[in-house]
Amino acid sequence: MPADFRWDSGSRILRTRLWGHVTNEDIVGHALNVVADPSIRAPLQELIDCTGVESTRVTSEGLRNIVQIDVAHKERYRGQRTAIVAPTDEILSMARTFATLSEVHHSPHRIRIFRTLPEAEDWLKSPDSEGGGISATPPPSRGR
Repeated sequence: MPADFRWDSGSRILRTRLWGHVTNEDIVGHALNVVADPSIRAPLQELIDCTGVESTRVTSEGLRNIVQIDVAHKERYRGQRTAIVAPTDEILSMARTFATLSEVHHSPHRIRIFRTLPEAEDWLKSPDSEGGGISATPPPSRGR
């Protein structure tokens, strides 16, 4: 599975890394592995690093399945901030879909999307969690 995670109990940051060719099965399997790990407890923040992703075969159904897992474990994820590093337009689109689905289904955490790892890390370290990142909803296009 081209996904792994490392839990840092001191900083309370779950560092998730995706790489290679990522599928629905990979991301859902990863989400289930995180839920099954008893050492990971609230409050927590997650950094999802997609800089090593070469391609995705992730669909909205796969993303919806992850959101359902998050919602089913609301107490564990309540107040969580998730920073997604989306270096390409393909991953940015996937991250926006995930953020939108999370909002629509009342997922317990806030998601922000960043183009670089340092930006994402800075946001997670910042006490002001409202700003920063790329909006889940792209700005309206301007007609000519």
